[in-house]
Amino acid sequence: MTARDSNAPPRIGVRDIIALTIFILIRVPWTLLKTTLYHLNGAPNRPVLRKDITRSLIREAFEHIPLRVHNAFPDSARSKTLTSTRYSPYGSRFFHRIQRPNFTGYWVCRGLSATPIAPKHADLVIYHLRGSGYALGHAGDTLPGLLFLAEILEKKGIKACIFTLDYSLVPNGAFPRQIYECVGAYEYLLHEMGVQAEKVCLVGESAGGHLALSFLIAIAGIFSLNKEEEEMMMSMKKKKKTYPRPGSMVLLSPWVDLSLSSPMVPVLEKRDFMSRAFLQRSGRELLRFDPQLISLFEDLTSHSIERGSWRHILPTRTWVSAGEDEMFGDDIARFVNCAREDGVEIQLQVEAGRCHSWQSGEAFLAMRRILDMPLQWAREELMPGLVSVGGVIAGFV
Repeated sequence: MTARDSNAPPRIGVRDIIALTIFILIRVPWTLLKTTLYHLNGAPNRPVLRKDITRSLIREAFEHIPLRVHNAFPDSARSKTLTSTRYSPYGSRFFHRIQRPNFTGYWVCRGLSATPIAPKHADLVIYHLRGSGYALGHAGDTLPGLLFLAEILEKKGIKACIFTLDYSLVPNGAFPRQIYECVGAYEYLLHEMGVQAEKVCLVGESAGGHLALSFLIAIAGIFSLNKEEEEMMMSMKKKKKTYPRPGSMVLLSPWVDLSLSSPMVPVLEKRDFMSRAFLQRSGRELLRFDPQLISLFEDLTSHSIERGSWRHILPTRTWVSAGEDEMFGDDIARFVNCAREDGVEIQLQVEAGRCHSWQSGEAFLAMRRILDMPLQWAREELMPGLVSVGGVIAGFV
């Protein structure tokens, strides 16, 4: 089964329709009432009412709408982007699918000029791993934001190619499949496309941040394959020791503790839109109670004898972003402190009043306005989060 087969749109059953109906008719009005009562009674540690209602409804949707319903929705962001006023003149040059036996991915763009550039000739290649909770969404969901990021870099004189991996989602694909796909795509970039590792900027968001770190652990030679997996990935094993680390990395709200065991998680959950119950279910399905996988990949916030020092794993240039209100906030801070104790020079930026993956949230809210404008109109004020990320990435070049 290929990576693409794993993410095929699911069929919705009667139980899914019943669950969705219950959510709309019962959970939505109850959440509205409950959240309003919290504010009328002066409950502490909650955002303003409008934000609280929005985030609470999204959190309830994550927890109570079946995955099959979430993933049955079409990849609308991709179609809207490619047919938009802003990007339709570029025809088929954007979001070009790459299918190989061990991974599926997309070239979001290969520069923004009239003729696509060869990745090995680009100033920078962004290797993007999207957020998903390891369970939700489509590879095209982040397309508008990634193209806007390419615009930001282009204006700074940086010719960038952006590749995004369509990794397998649970329950159809569990660890270590996603790691194999990630390594396979990296091998494609380095060996087939001829990209120098120093030019690769690994960008991981949310679950994609966890996958980025797991991938780095794998190419550091720490994760061993069992016999069955060795047969499947023999070509990867032969070349495993030859993989250099990417030149830089950006982590946006990375999910660094799949168990969500921090005592701060229940407190911060009230201010975020993420659902702890949903994520814990995804984490269990991902690792399948495998002792080796749990030991290496469940909690990346503390020191580990099996993993060793982050100094031998992370790129020399690593930047991490988090929102002050996000559920992962304490975990992210502990991960950064752990890496610093291992001698890694790692930067952390925490944005006040923001929740999980706030840069993508901005991009989603601004998508319609941006796509209705011609490419010559910048409107960087609509996506200040991505402008900031672009500035950080440009500093790596």
